[in-house]
Amino acid sequence: MTLQENADQAPFVNFRDLGGLTAPGGRHVRPETFYRSEVPLFGDLPPALEWPPRTVVDLRSEGERNGVLAPMQWSQATSINVIPLMADADPTRIAGRHLSFVTADYLHMFQRVVEDRARELARAITLIAHAEYPVLVHCSAGKDRTGILVALTLDLIGVSTNSIVRDFLRSNSAAGEITTKVFRALGREPHDPVPNSAAELLQVISTWRAHRGGVEGWLVDHGARPHVPALLRERLLRYP
Repeated sequence: MTLQENADQAPFVNFRDLGGLTAPGGRHVRPETFYRSEVPLFGDLPPALEWPPRTVVDLRSEGERNGVLAPMQWSQATSINVIPLMADADPTRIAGRHLSFVTADYLHMFQRVVEDRARELARAITLIAHAEYPVLVHCSAGKDRTGILVALTLDLIGVSTNSIVRDFLRSNSAAGEITTKVFRALGREPHDPVPNSAAELLQVISTWRAHRGGVEGWLVDHGARPHVPALLRERLLRYP
């Protein structure tokens, strides 16, 4: 990573390594292989892990990418792959609204991503299965679109529903810091944070599992090659 000296350097606020999550047969997600975070910015301190990532999957819209005031400057060794999951996304749009309306918006947004961007999700999974590791997946806040793609990845490799939801909800503990970082990155004043709920994620998990071929059938029906789920398991999992 090209990281110039900056007196305002700060750690990521919603970064985590998915390594260690358990899967069937006593296997675990390989450490320092599959990361998730909020938008990386100039001045973010690198985590104390293998870094920089060799592959980045950026789920933001064009407007979000162009609006960031101080984007991360990756080196040529990092492959940047832009796969927008919501072409018109604006992470500040529903901030400050009453929580009941926000919840309804989020439930709709999550379902919309799975229904309208299924091919993009399949493309992202294919990329993760074939990528050079470590892979970093991010959007703006690193909790909604990133949460959907991470949940799909973990479901495909057999991580339990409880573990998937638990990881998803971990972002709530830093909701205020995430909101402040995202708004300031876009040159706007922060509003109250919007927490995630398990219902949002369980809704989309039930959608792909309801496919006649289960989650793997759903993935293949939306453009992935049949070998991708097995390759994903082979590359992301290991015995402890």
